[in-house]
Amino acid sequence: MDQIIQQIFIKKNIHDIVKNELNAFKQIIESEYCTELLLLKKNGLGSNVLMVACCYQPNAVKYILDSKYCSEKMIMLQQKKGFNSFIFACSNQSKAVKYIIESEYCSEQMFNHQDQNGSNALMIACQYKPDAVKYILDSK
Repeated sequence: MDQIIQQIFIKKNIHDIVKNELNAFKQIIESEYCTELLLLKKNGLGSNVLMVACCYQPNAVKYILDSKYCSEKMIMLQQKKGFNSFIFACSNQSKAVKYIIESEYCSEQMFNHQDQNGSNALMIACQYKPDAVKYILDSK
């Protein structure tokens, strides 16, 4: 399995893997090659691995939340437009919203964070994901 993981890293970066190859990402996050620094690594848009997962792969969000590398800091990190992972989830993947809210990293700060336009997670969810709105309101 180590050779498979090494081959994956040679061909792709971690952001592409989390977006397009869920099984490979699961192998990586469970391997000795996974580190907090790897998950915090930013792509060209300033997004870390959790942010990318919140956009494309809710199951990958769950894998990250359940890993020993996740932290509230990871969820609250912002990319260039002030979006954090929770805001990305609210605009893209309702199931990711549910997973984050149910995690030990759910916080008032996460709900109150505003992007550069002054929008918080609930406002974003209202625009894009009605199911996410329900998860947010049910959590209060």
